[in-house]
Amino acid sequence: MEEIKRPASLDRIEEGRLVFYTDDDLLYTLSAADFPTLRPGDRVELTVADSKAVSAVRLDEQTEQAKQKTRSLFSAILRKKR
Repeated sequence: MEEIKRPASLDRIEEGRLVFYTDDDLLYTLSAADFPTLRPGDRVELTVADSKAVSAVRLDEQTEQAKQKTRSLFSAILRKKR
């Protein structure tokens, strides 16, 4: 069984499942109960085996960078509406 590491973002939590999209737009899910500290917007490194996600590790620095980028874009949108 070959394991592949994939960068991804946690898109949402739906019906007890974490829904991730990889940077190349592949969708994977994991049980939310197994990863209670993950939140939507978190950047993670997914481990994928046999085309299924088997684990996720939060990438703290990348998560903070993504959140800052989102805040900046939101601020820019608000400035344009004025």
